[in-house]
Amino acid sequence: MTRTGWCQASPDRRYNQSASKLDAMEENPGQSSSSPFRSTNRIRFDVAVDEAAEAWWRSEFKDLTPEGVGDLLSASWGGDKQMAVTELDPVRGRFGIQVTGIWTAGDFWFHHRTMDMSGKIATAEKMVLPLGRQREGTGRALMGDLIRTAEQLGLDRIRLDAEDVGRYVWLRIGFVPDRGSWRAMQVDLKARASDMLPHLGSKRFLEILNMIADGNPEVARDLASMKDPVPSRERWLSDGSADLVPLGRALFLETGARWSGELDLRDPVSVALAQAYVSEVQP
Repeated sequence: MTRTGWCQASPDRRYNQSASKLDAMEENPGQSSSSPFRSTNRIRFDVAVDEAAEAWWRSEFKDLTPEGVGDLLSASWGGDKQMAVTELDPVRGRFGIQVTGIWTAGDFWFHHRTMDMSGKIATAEKMVLPLGRQREGTGRALMGDLIRTAEQLGLDRIRLDAEDVGRYVWLRIGFVPDRGSWRAMQVDLKARASDMLPHLGSKRFLEILNMIADGNPEVARDLASMKDPVPSRERWLSDGSADLVPLGRALFLETGARWSGELDLRDPVSVALAQAYVSEVQP
């Protein structure tokens, strides 16, 4: 299937600087300080990297260094950052890295990404943002960085476990729950939809209920995009009445609907959803 070409933009200056370290190492092999596989004040290696690991890295990542991959995975972040390589396994064909970004006020975010080069899968294992920094678009932009990096590396899919606000946001961005997750979610979604019957009306309620009963997990993305205003269980106005929230938000954020799933980078529809959502100003 033809790729969308989302990641075809020229690499930024930080990537070029990081990639050039590998060139310098190969031109001057006796200069150990230029090795991109040793800890510096910007990147730490929590795993040993032997000759076999270095050879595997070069075969898979070409001119990129571990620091260069970390920069690509956080290209949208303009502030200071620190990185830690947690896995570089030539036998399993996997590379893991945690990137931490620091705001000037002292707040920080971090995420952990694993690249399974043999299976052509990226895994978004963690993303943590301070509560006061949420809804500013940082998490959305960092997910966009992961999608672009995965495409640039030739990976086919991105996997994650959706928790907290991600239960709703990652559906909006194009991820699809696996079938096991979807079956478990359907029970909670039906119960929550039943609460909305007086506000939706019988016809609309039955439409929503039929969608929830569908066996295709891709329906979850359609449900998450629903904007019908319904009373929230968690948001209240100053007069004590329930605030109105979009139906999709109520279904996936006001239930216990945690799920695991993936974004298929070979699917133009999924990637188009991701492009559109990442480019929005507000979640």
